[in-house]
Amino acid sequence: MAIDSEGRWYPDLAPKQAAVFNTYKKYVLCSGPVRSGKTIACLHRLLRHAFETPQARIGIFAKTVKSAFAGGVWSDLTEIVLPIWLNASMGMRITHGPKVDGSTRLHHLKVSNMHGGESEIQLRSLDYDFDITAIIKSARFSMFYFSELSNFQNRIVFTDTTERLRMPHLPEDAHLWLADTNPADEGEAHFAWQLWWKERLAENHPYPDVQAKFQVIEFSLDDNIWMTQSERNEIFARYAHDEDRKQRYCYGKWTTSTEKGLFSDLQQSEEGREQL
Repeated sequence: MAIDSEGRWYPDLAPKQAAVFNTYKKYVLCSGPVRSGKTIACLHRLLRHAFETPQARIGIFAKTVKSAFAGGVWSDLTEIVLPIWLNASMGMRITHGPKVDGSTRLHHLKVSNMHGGESEIQLRSLDYDFDITAIIKSARFSMFYFSELSNFQNRIVFTDTTERLRMPHLPEDAHLWLADTNPADEGEAHFAWQLWWKERLAENHPYPDVQAKFQVIEFSLDDNIWMTQSERNEIFARYAHDEDRKQRYCYGKWTTSTEKGLFSDLQQSEEGREQL
């Protein structure tokens, strides 16, 4: 069992995952290729927020509820990461759920926190970006977590949710907006790159105090210290035929997808039929 210098339990994490676990920036993006360990890192950070924050209310957003199950982010939370915390006997336990609300179809669970109360974790889907306004209207949250941010196309998902980070019993810096993502097909045109690279690094920013609240934690396949060389080679082989996707899904580069890259699989399929 891992214990820090102050005698507190913490999960067994790779160094880059530990950087996510220990960050207290307000707006954090974890970017990198597939299987680099970023999602598990984000879920551990989510549970740390749930445990350390009195009466935390956390909203997880996935493109669809279906994508969050069957190996998705909700399955990772309830089947992989949460059991680590429960089995560590460090004080966290499930106090409610996981359940689905009969009227709203909202998936949620509650866990105990270090203050003797409960923290709530909700799973929400967002099929259309502009639905975000109605979904969280008048709500208050202490944290949001967006799973695979590249699946969302409009900056409104960031703008509207950050307005709802407003729990009255918490100081402003106790709130957290967290997301993980593979680089988007749109590359630098995607709002995530505009926010966490262009605007975060801009000189003479009109609001440098806000600019300082943003953090990018970039993952590579090498950051997954538990991945074997054989597994790593399979990923590279999978995208060897497509330079666009290889750059994004193997190296984590925010390159713009080209027409050739978008239709490479279709072109190869057509060529195969012609040879039959």
